[in-house]
This record gives sequence, structure tokens and C-alpha cells, in this order.
Amino acid sequence: GYGRALEAKADVYVDLMRVLLEIFNSVVLHALPANPDFVYCLLHQASVLEDCAGDAKLAPLVGNLQAAARFFADRLEGVLGREGPNPSLQADLRSGILAAMPEWHTRGLEPMPDLRFQYEESPSMNEFFVPYVWAQVAGLPQLGVDPSLVLLAGAAGAAADAPQAPPELEEVMLSPAEV
Repeated sequence: GYGRALEAKADVYVDLMRVLLEIFNSVVLHALPANPDFVYCLLHQASVLEDCAGDAKLAPLVGNLQAAARFFADRLEGVLGREGPNPSLQADLRSGILAAMPEWHTRGLEPMPDLRFQYEESPSMNEFFVPYVWAQVAGLPQLGVDPSLVLLAGAAGAAADAPQAPPELEEVMLSPAEV
């Protein structure tokens, strides 16, 4: 019922958070010096990392992010410790992050496997991709193709509801096997 649907939805959100945390770990491990604004976000959203650390599925992915946040927080202690509103605080933090960046190292961080994203193929992918790609190609104004003269056959031949090609165009019809 409703409880299972809600639980399934929550699982999807946890999976999404796992992917995001894996990407964030990749940034921390491989590209942090080129991303000072990411460091600013880590510092600014430290409480979100604490919340994630409380979840058994997300906790293993939060340690490196928290370590990076602590590394920069320690070096920005004077700037972060200011009281009251300060319009230049963000600029001061950015300057401090940039100044601390040459000291950044990944020693002591938990190694993570390289990210590998994989496209999940549908058994009927040709039914979507072949007509879609050819429609995009035929629609390019640079090619000067009249899209009304292009008929595409699906993976198993022309669709039943699709108009049939006139006899004079039969030889120019493309099927997935010919692509």
C-alpha cells in the first residue's frame, strides 16, 4: 500500500544521494584544487554532511567530505569565527580557501573506486534511438532534407500505423539494419 510506495520513494532518494556523494568524493579526491567554490559549499553545508553521516547507507561516503571541510575550516578559523553580519565574509572565505588550497592533500582519505556510469539498454532501444537520431539528422537545415520525404522503419520494420512509403521512395527508406 501507501507505506511501501513511500518506502520505495525514500529508497530512490537515498540512491540519488549515494550517487551525489560518490561524485562529491571524486571531486575531493581528484579535482578539489580546481573547485574552490565546492569547498565553500562543503563548509556552508556541513550540517547536511552530519545528517548524511547518521544514515547507515550514506555514512561511508561522507568521511572524505567531512575531512576536506575540517581541513579548510581549520585554516579559515579566523574568518569563520567572526560574529555578526559581514558583507565581505564570502569574499574573505573565498580568499582563504584559495590561500589554503596549495596545502591540500589527499593523504589519509579513504580511496574510492573510480566512477563508472553505465547506460542501461532497453531490449527495444532501436525503436527509440534509430528514429530519433535520424529525425534529428534529417531535421538539420544545413542538409537541405525535406523531412516530409523521410520515412523511418522501426526495429521490426515500419510501424502498423505509419504511412507506407510511395513505391518511388522504397529504395531510400532506411531500416535499423542498414544504419
